[in-house]
Amino acid sequence: MTFNDLQKLYPSARVSQINNASESEFVLYDGYQYLMINVSVLNKTEKDLLSLMFKEKDQKSMWYQHLINGEALMLASTKSYHFIHFHVKYLNQDHDLWLKTFKHFFENPLDAFYINNHSGLVVLDSRLYDLESLKGFIAALDDDFSTNTSLYIGSDRMMNDDLIALFKEETLLFHKSGYPARINNFSNTYLQAYVTPHIRSSSIGSSMRQLILSQDDMVETIICMWEHEGNVTSSAQALFIHRNTLNYRIDKFHELTGLSLRHLDDLLLAYLLVL
Repeated sequence: MTFNDLQKLYPSARVSQINNASESEFVLYDGYQYLMINVSVLNKTEKDLLSLMFKEKDQKSMWYQHLINGEALMLASTKSYHFIHFHVKYLNQDHDLWLKTFKHFFENPLDAFYINNHSGLVVLDSRLYDLESLKGFIAALDDDFSTNTSLYIGSDRMMNDDLIALFKEETLLFHKSGYPARINNFSNTYLQAYVTPHIRSSSIGSSMRQLILSQDDMVETIICMWEHEGNVTSSAQALFIHRNTLNYRIDKFHELTGLSLRHLDDLLLAYLLVL
């Protein structure tokens, strides 16, 4: 369960990058932001359950203390570093075994730790791994542990860069994007995290989104066409429909919305509206 899920259950709850809770608010931390819920809407059982779900791990890790608590990192190096963020659903036990198994995929990881019960980080100073192999490894790991894992592969940074700011922004991107794929990075998360909310907040964007959602099969069609770069033939094959059927959908959609999915600018806008 994420903070977005909790805000649906507790509409008065608020999210902040800093802990500015009042005495009448119950505070949770998910590793990158705080959620404040008024204590009047929670009973003791709910508090205990939420505390268990978002319990912050007791960490002695040097990297954890630097990235989470802001302590100085006593490390002199000219190497570049990057983070692999992980989010694991349905991991109710065997946390240590899961992390140990996951960590062993990488050659000489500098550190690996949980931030809370379902999210954490691996710190690396090399990219001596293959993404396709990593994807296959995660699929096998999920089979073994009956979990659902998503990763975010971070950018390379030097020690004298602001690693805390990098960590916070990557974490924000990863969580706000909703873990769209098994392996994610900046290119497949920034649209949903930064652009889509602004489009949806406009009255035009909101009404157009509702119009699209009301049309059978259009969300699947738009996403498929985006993934196939607007190519009608390959999109029709992926959707298992005749090319003429897809052309008919595209024409009807154009009549309804004024957007032509054959034009990449219009296709991009439609894609952002349905993300």
